Amino acid sequence: MRTFAILWACLALVAVADEPVLSLVLKGNRTVRGKLIAVTGGAVTIETAEGRQSVPADELGPAAAESISKRLEERLAGQDAPAQVDLGEFCLRHGLYARARAAYQAAEKHDDSFVTRTLSEQGLRECDRLEARELYQQAVDLHTQGKVEPARKALQALLARFGASSFADPARKLLDLLPPPDGSGASSPPPVKDPPAKDPPAKDPPAKDPPVDPKKVPPPVTPPPSNDPLLRALEALINEIEGHRKQGLLEEGEGKQQRALKQYEAGMDKIGSAGPLAERLRSHPDEATRTRALELAKLLKELEIRFHLLMGQAYAADNQLRKATYHTNQVLVAEPENAQALELRDRITAEQMRRGNRKD
Repeated sequence: MRTFAILWACLALVAVADEPVLSLVLKGNRTVRGKLIAVTGGAVTIETAEGRQSVPADELGPAAAESISKRLEERLAGQDAPAQVDLGEFCLRHGLYARARAAYQAAEKHDDSFVTRTLSEQGLRECDRLEARELYQQAVDLHTQGKVEPARKALQALLARFGASSFADPARKLLDLLPPPDGSGASSPPPVKDPPAKDPPAKDPPAKDPPVDPKKVPPPVTPPPSNDPLLRALEALINEIEGHRKQGLLEEGEGKQQRALKQYEAGMDKIGSAGPLAERLRSHPDEATRTRALELAKLLKELEIRFHLLMGQAYAADNQLRKATYHTNQVLVAEPENAQALELRDRITAEQMRRGNRKD
């Protein structure tokens, strides 16, 4: 998304007396009281009794962001498209999705140019993605707490509203793994026990086990597969991620670079979806499930590094050097001595120097 550049530039010239006094609660329960002057460059300027203060936008608490967005809507009503786009970005940054959508839609009404349409459409898509992510994480949290029916409703809401998002497939898988609804939302009654069976006829005592041969090592005991839906969903996602990696390699082998990149991008999206599942399972009450979740979390991290390297190589081959540099650097952050990433970085740098600048 774009950074704040022109938002409220016009309001910086308005008389301070025109603004009501706001009491803004920041993160850490610190309060700033004063008049809102401007929101520029990702910071909020407040006229307090002690003078003007610049507060980073990231320090605003939810209520403070809501208050500021409301004032912005009032003061920017009827303003031009760039101001509405920036208002949308401010609201999006603070999770105020309904206000963000209204601002982006207002921008399109003011100006139907290609630039405004592109920025507004990007903002609306980002609203969908972030809201879908919140619903998905909410469903995961609810299921972890044993609240199956509320989790089901959150997943159904996600699919109804954001069926085309990258969180839709994981949501469908988790929904399929939930136990069927009982219609009441209450926990199922305990099963009725069968009456005790009559004593069976006496049998001969079992034969003794043969002596253990110390030279033979018994095979390792394989734990039974977990029935936890979250763990099964995570395992299914990892299988799909590995499938995207293999398919991408096949596409590259056939010279289909763009198709390969789509496979890698799809895999990276699912890695992002799998992360919340692995994190929730790390606090699972069952020790075997926690152990398995830790193993899968480690595998996810390894897959993420592989995908960054594959995408760096693919983007470099497609002459998209900025993207190639980004993914290569991600590998080197995790593995500073990765030989393939170091060699790729040198090739990208040499190509940039050959072109005479650092741009694609």
